[in-house]
Amino acid sequence: MTGADLLRMVIARAARLENTSGISFVDAMNAAVEMLFMRLWERRADLCRASLSLTTAIYPVVLPVTFRGFAEDPYLLDPAGNVFKLALLPAGGAASMAEETVEPPIYYRLTGSNMTLFPPPVSTTYDVRGEYFSHPGVMSDISTMPWGGLFNEVLVDATVGAIQFGGISGMFADQALMLSVEQSIDRVLPYRTRTTPRSSGSYFF
Repeated sequence: MTGADLLRMVIARAARLENTSGISFVDAMNAAVEMLFMRLWERRADLCRASLSLTTAIYPVVLPVTFRGFAEDPYLLDPAGNVFKLALLPAGGAASMAEETVEPPIYYRLTGSNMTLFPPPVSTTYDVRGEYFSHPGVMSDISTMPWGGLFNEVLVDATVGAIQFGGISGMFADQALMLSVEQSIDRVLPYRTRTTPRSSGSYFF
């Protein structure tokens, strides 16, 4: 299903609404995608996971624009194939690690779209590997809708909801819409992915 297909499915239902918010169709569609993604992220679903493979040759490491947090702590791979686990830098850890120069790095920190390592990689280039939560990105009328058609019906419902309630904040304020989205996604996930409740080991930005 493309954005144009979604528009054709939404337009008749939106015309029957007594009140609309004035939000554009494209903005409503993206609000719907965001709402579904947030539920998938809460469920730590495989459907919103992707594999990360970057290099410290470009440093700080620049994360993908679709990055929305690590599913698990990442790790490093050196040229010899040795694996080094990373942990999130503790609060105040940057100051204590400022003079450390002994590699390999043992901590990471996320700042905006950058990932920095402590101690920093100086003499060795590493591959950064791991799993992260990947946002589908910004949709347009020519975009293919994400998730392979599994949630087309609920995407229509959520887009109509966005048109009615005015974007993501209004959608979350409507309990019936939220419950419908959550139930529609949760019915599919047991048959498609491994899911576990969100824990402190994941970081969402």
